[in-house]
Amino acid sequence: MNRYKGNSEIRKEANSVYKEIYLKYTIRDGEIRTEVKLTETVKQLKKKIVNLFELPENFLDNHHLRVKTPGMRNGKVLQDDNKTLEYYHIKNESMVIFGRDQSLGGND
Repeated sequence: MNRYKGNSEIRKEANSVYKEIYLKYTIRDGEIRTEVKLTETVKQLKKKIVNLFELPENFLDNHHLRVKTPGMRNGKVLQDDNKTLEYYHIKNESMVIFGRDQSLGGND
């Protein structure tokens, strides 16, 4: 018997899939490719960034990340650390940009 999936089942499956993104550190001009789940929060992504770039634990506290998805010019700021990556519509090949300066806007 064929069973059709409902919207909530489809969304749950999509969120469990890993997305490949790029992390760009503007100060060192470094870039790392990594995978994330859409169920992860911005706070969890910040922790991953700190570990991958071997930065001090509180390096990104009170700082916002900026994400540019394919086709975006300026990107958008991930303002709420408690929101998920799904909330911000993170897609494959997205570029997450960070540095020591705070990002203050610029949604595209």
